Amino acid sequence: MKRTVTVGIVCIVVNLIPRCAVGPVENAGGDDFPNMIATAGKSIAENLGQQWENPAEASTVQLSVIDSAAQTFSSLENVLGKKSAVHKRTACNDSTWFKLDLSNGYLAVFSRKCTDTTAKSDTIVIDVNGEDTVFVSLAGALVQTVAPYTVLHYRCEDLDGDSALYRVGAEQQQAYIVFTRQYSGGRIEIIEVGYDGGGDGNFLTEDDNAILFASATVTLGGDTISSMSVSDADGDGYIATGNAAGDSSIVDIFIQTGRSDEQPLPVSSATTSRMVIFAEDGTKNYAVRYGIADQFATRIVRWIIQTIHGDSTFYPGDTVEVIRSTQPLSGDSLDTDTLILRAILGDEPADSLDDALIGIFLHSKFLRGNDREVIFSCSLRTPLFTGQKPRDGTVHYKALYSDDTWIEANGSIDGDTISAEVTTSGGKRYAVTWDAEGTVLTVTVL
Repeated sequence: MKRTVTVGIVCIVVNLIPRCAVGPVENAGGDDFPNMIATAGKSIAENLGQQWENPAEASTVQLSVIDSAAQTFSSLENVLGKKSAVHKRTACNDSTWFKLDLSNGYLAVFSRKCTDTTAKSDTIVIDVNGEDTVFVSLAGALVQTVAPYTVLHYRCEDLDGDSALYRVGAEQQQAYIVFTRQYSGGRIEIIEVGYDGGGDGNFLTEDDNAILFASATVTLGGDTISSMSVSDADGDGYIATGNAAGDSSIVDIFIQTGRSDEQPLPVSSATTSRMVIFAEDGTKNYAVRYGIADQFATRIVRWIIQTIHGDSTFYPGDTVEVIRSTQPLSGDSLDTDTLILRAILGDEPADSLDDALIGIFLHSKFLRGNDREVIFSCSLRTPLFTGQKPRDGTVHYKALYSDDTWIEANGSIDGDTISAEVTTSGGKRYAVTWDAEGTVLTVTVL
């Protein structure tokens, strides 16, 4: 399933905790048999019937912050490329004025332009040393004067240490850029970018320009709603380049989100991933490391992906374990919870449709309720792709209840039926078959 990466960190939680059926169940002959057998069948079927998705593919991060950064200097070309700062005053009250700092040799040029809906101001500081054309800094604002009312501030400063934002003919040009957009109601969005002019040292020739790092933060009323940082992970010094021939880059991404009115749960979420990104086609981006921690009111749920050998870095074709672990907090009915999904990653790294499930393990303990412990495992002989139902494999199920009774089933999947030898705490043994929905077909006392 090809998809464009989206905002925030949204994990496809595979809910494999069994839900127990209630009430007596009868077989075709009308004879009663232990209700635990009916419960076990429904739980096994529900576990086997759950759909799953590689959370690293389903939850990959929106990288629009990089795209925004890539547009930075192209949008500022007119300012950096000015030959003259003179503008005529118009009826819209456009204006330009100058300030000369003789002690430092700086000329500051202020310009203001307005339309019926916006007012734009720019300030550029130039070093007037008589030898070079040197831009020291650049800043400005764009005010939206009609609803929705917003204010966009930008600031560009030197990053490479030569005290110049842009020096004509310099071999190295690096700049630090900050965009801050303010909304009525207190929402503030901040993007920070490190930008490199490339081998020719010229920001205005975009093909070889590179983004060194990028981050984005959203606050509301002083509280951080979300934050994101992207940094280099392959040692080449940048996270993206305008040169499509550069193919891909490997980056580390960290995202922290808080609760919002639109999505009250989880309370907070933190995602750490390493991704291969493609400047020319973002749909090809894919993760090679992935972990997420979602904090809810009474528990913290963590997901990680690792190879079956325990490596945190995974690649197409690897056999991996997708591990969910739950840490209960005060007031939770859960004691412990671990889920392990074993899968073979397909050859298309940005597409989860060719990832195949081959095994499930679940172990949950509860502090309250009738169910006190559930253990479930399944090993599939035929790998299971998205949308398919298990047709062959082995299953193990055990449930312990608050009255110290228990039931255990060991069996196999054969087409549309599940067959197992069932043992109960009362010392009885049964040969049982269920259909694919977990309905009892036959029960034989052993």
